[in-house]
Amino acid sequence: MPPVIAGLTVTWIYVDDPGSVGAGWYAAMLGFLTLIPLSAYPLARVLTCIRERGRAGERSLAFVMGLIGYFLGTSVSMLLQAPVKVSAIMISYLASATVLAAVNRFAGIKASGHACGVAGPMTLLTWFLGVRGLCLLLVLPAVFWARVASGHHSMRELVLGAMVGVVSTWTTLAICAAVVFSSKAGFMLNGYLPM
Repeated sequence: MPPVIAGLTVTWIYVDDPGSVGAGWYAAMLGFLTLIPLSAYPLARVLTCIRERGRAGERSLAFVMGLIGYFLGTSVSMLLQAPVKVSAIMISYLASATVLAAVNRFAGIKASGHACGVAGPMTLLTWFLGVRGLCLLLVLPAVFWARVASGHHSMRELVLGAMVGVVSTWTTLAICAAVVFSSKAGFMLNGYLPM
């Protein structure tokens, strides 16, 4: 489930370098990237209009709640001048979800949010922690198998979702690094974004 992966991702980033995130911003990331998206599941049980649509309604609400959490997280991190690493993480989640929504809406393909929700965090972890972040590659085959076996996605939709996660996250982080690098000499080190 993507919100759980998000929680594990920001926890690992925080534990690896707590000073670059701060406990308060770590809690904020958990709230915006995990708790708000997860709130879709209890809400789906109490909102009649969603409950009547069954699993499809629950999935739609989960995507909307994810977008709301990512938008609020990005807005708060920018308005309150969060550490650069926090803002980059928030922006990358918002960018991935926005690109995924656009692909699904305008390309007529149901790119997998689950695949995106693993591949994007894998990209974040790899950017900030190096090769250790590639551990999420071990999760992708299980996600692919489960989504194909359940009939929710084709292999093409899963690959596209994973590509959206990797490309949008990497692009967002590269842009954030370029912006910060242009204002702080020596910002990039060994290809990472050590904020």
